[in-house]
Amino acid sequence: MFYILAAIMAGASVLIARIINSILAEKIGVFQGTFFNNLTGLMVSLILMFISKDTLITASTISQTSAYMYLGGVLGVIVVSVSSFMTPKMSAFYFTLFSFVGQLFGAILIDYATTRTFSIPKTVGGLLVLAGLSYNLMLDSKKSVDSSKTENILYDPNVY
Repeated sequence: MFYILAAIMAGASVLIARIINSILAEKIGVFQGTFFNNLTGLMVSLILMFISKDTLITASTISQTSAYMYLGGVLGVIVVSVSSFMTPKMSAFYFTLFSFVGQLFGAILIDYATTRTFSIPKTVGGLLVLAGLSYNLMLDSKKSVDSSKTENILYDPNVY
């Protein structure tokens, strides 16, 4: 139960961080906001590393890993930049669901690439979520267009 609650809290913190990052990006720019996001993350990581008494990077640590394992930081910069740019342009609900769908299909591809197994139920589930999301987005867009037509008729100064 603890792990489920921790996962829910992690998901909520991602959403909160995304909104805070987008507000910063609107104020100072996407890449400047991304820079400060990663700089403050580095400072907090260093503090946590010292508190936990973990060792700093050593030659043996670097020799035990492959270069591609450090690409997580690069991908983190891309994630923060894209989400800072996109968050103000769509609702948090839709952005979160589209991100989830992207993660789901990314996980299916990674599972296939690493274990050579392909999950039809997960793929069908992902497609159903994507179809439902697309349908809901279409309904919301139709409501938005219909309400704007109504507002234009009601508030058209030429009508009165």
